[in-house]
Amino acid sequence: MPFRKPVSPLFCSRNAILAATLLLGGCFIPSSNTFTRNFTISGGGTVTLSFTPGGLIPDENADVKLLPVSIDLKKEFKAIDYHFSFTEKEGRGLRSVVVEDVSDPKAEILVEDGQPSLQGKDWHGVSGPKLPDDPRLAWLNDPDDTFRIFRYTIVTADGRQIVMYNAAGYLPFAKTYLKKQLGLDKSSS
Repeated sequence: MPFRKPVSPLFCSRNAILAATLLLGGCFIPSSNTFTRNFTISGGGTVTLSFTPGGLIPDENADVKLLPVSIDLKKEFKAIDYHFSFTEKEGRGLRSVVVEDVSDPKAEILVEDGQPSLQGKDWHGVSGPKLPDDPRLAWLNDPDDTFRIFRYTIVTADGRQIVMYNAAGYLPFAKTYLKKQLGLDKSSS
């Protein structure tokens, strides 16, 4: 079972803030100029996400509003964690939450929470640490902008299953920074 630890809604570290500012989709600035982009996901399907010039428009339905994905750089361990959160609008409770990275041909479960708890109306989950030798960090070597796509499968207290998608975008300079911090940038050795 993937690593999961609870996160306080007030959780914030200098590295998390820095990493969040490096994200393309890390903030949403309302705009009337919206556009969509299709992404191929694990299994060969596609998902369409909406954007404004300010970034990703977080997915939302009548029950759930996804919040931006962030990463926390653990310099002392040379690792990163993904942080996921959403608001369950009615605060009725949840049976389970699974968050998968569906950016690659094979999906990877990052968080599997069989006993989710809400803090107020918010759920938070953290992936296990991604170490520099993890082949799933190969996207850091892509010289272009990179989007990672995440599938949330949420089972509500009344048994309904909700599937939603979120994304995090990384600009080349952000990936260069992360690689240096993880010891993957051989040019800085």
